[in-house]
Amino acid sequence: MIEVVDLKEIRHESQDLGDLRSLLKLLLGQPLCFFKVSYGDELTLHLGALRPYASPKMRGKFKGSYILTARASCWVVYSAPRSKLLASEGMEVRSSTNVATRLDIKDIEDEGYITPGVPVVAVGAERSGIGFLLQITFADGSTIMLLPNPEDSRDGPKGVDPGAPPDAEIADWELFTPHSRVLRVGPGHRWAYLDSNKRRTD
Repeated sequence: MIEVVDLKEIRHESQDLGDLRSLLKLLLGQPLCFFKVSYGDELTLHLGALRPYASPKMRGKFKGSYILTARASCWVVYSAPRSKLLASEGMEVRSSTNVATRLDIKDIEDEGYITPGVPVVAVGAERSGIGFLLQITFADGSTIMLLPNPEDSRDGPKGVDPGAPPDAEIADWELFTPHSRVLRVGPGHRWAYLDSNKRRTD
């Protein structure tokens, strides 16, 4: 049986793991452009074709045609070429020995922990206790995993007042696509596939 996924169809809210996995297949074969880490430990992964930003303020800078942001998630990056793990604060390795070191954000971005241009060979989602986790595997053996942050989930919706509308909630992770769509996953076991022109894209 041939699976057909409509990459333009709007999905306002779903809890279906199978449909989420189907949408994520659009990342298969997409090459890594680069990834960045903000000072809030937010990981941003750029995949696909490099494109210039539309904003004049970003002239001369580029982004991937697919942009994955770990807005309210912990993350782990396994670098196969370097045999090293990078982990956000919520995923720190606790050890009595000094096997874990801290790196400056700029070092993480510049050191090529994942081979530039390497394509995605596998992508999947699973249910965790508080939301959907995401794992991406690259052809060089490196992997990236995003997990909803339990610290952000104990007191209900993340980063908003209890009476705020659903659109004001902070997603666990988001994927912006070149099809003018954004896949917003979380908080909790729900996701939506929305028109990204109605939201921030740069």
